[in-house]
Amino acid sequence: MLLIIGGCREGESLDDAVITIELSGYPRTIAADGVDESTIWASVKFDEDPAPDSTVVQFASTGGTIEPIVYTMNGLAATKIVSDSIPGPIWVVGVVQLKSDSIQINFGLDG
Repeated sequence: MLLIIGGCREGESLDDAVITIELSGYPRTIAADGVDESTIWASVKFDEDPAPDSTVVQFASTGGTIEPIVYTMNGLAATKIVSDSIPGPIWVVGVVQLKSDSIQINFGLDG
């Protein structure tokens, strides 16, 4: 769902835009202590331009705790994932409309 449709060039529609999302995370390995956290960034583009501000990005993960809905500013959206106390790899997925990307984060014994 798109909240703001600003940023279109005259005569263009966001409905026709090619949407891309690319996730990155830092750090990629955090302690499995239920406290440590990693920042997940989503770079969102509509036709090679940054997505309009307030574009909804949804996040989900296979472990830990993550803020599920964030909004873009200048084509970027960030959320934090807090580790579980169970070590191992987890996946984080980010979705904009029907486009998605995923990234693996590791919950380690020492971070």
